[in-house]
Amino acid sequence: MSWDVSTIDTLGIDPVIYADMSHLTQACSALGSIGALTVVTTGLMFWDAMVKNKIYMKILMAMSLCDFFGSFPRIIGFANTTAENDDICAFEAWTWYIFNRASWFYTCWIAITLLTHVTYGKIYVTFTWISICTWVRTSVIRC
Repeated sequence: MSWDVSTIDTLGIDPVIYADMSHLTQACSALGSIGALTVVTTGLMFWDAMVKNKIYMKILMAMSLCDFFGSFPRIIGFANTTAENDDICAFEAWTWYIFNRASWFYTCWIAITLLTHVTYGKIYVTFTWISICTWVRTSVIRC
């Protein structure tokens, strides 16, 4: 569904409220990006003490990096689809789609890794394997 003026009028949404909600979405995405970037920056600053040889922290950093890149198109706002910026809009949509999906998969991997660690007493996957599975799965899924 395209969100143009006729769609907004058909749904009975006041255009002023719709514009305000768009700005609210941008503000929330900006706050989320700052939080995700803070996690990544902290992990990079204290790599040896916090992240090195710790699979949960590596997954959390990868998830935060994907959150940052996934919310970035929402901060600048999706470009209006015209002939001049059609490629920009397509890139923003691709970035939003791919990185949010990857972030969701990394979140699932935290739960799976924690389950196997608690149930069997050891972790059966490496971060490299998790990343390969996440990115292959992200690029294959078409919903």
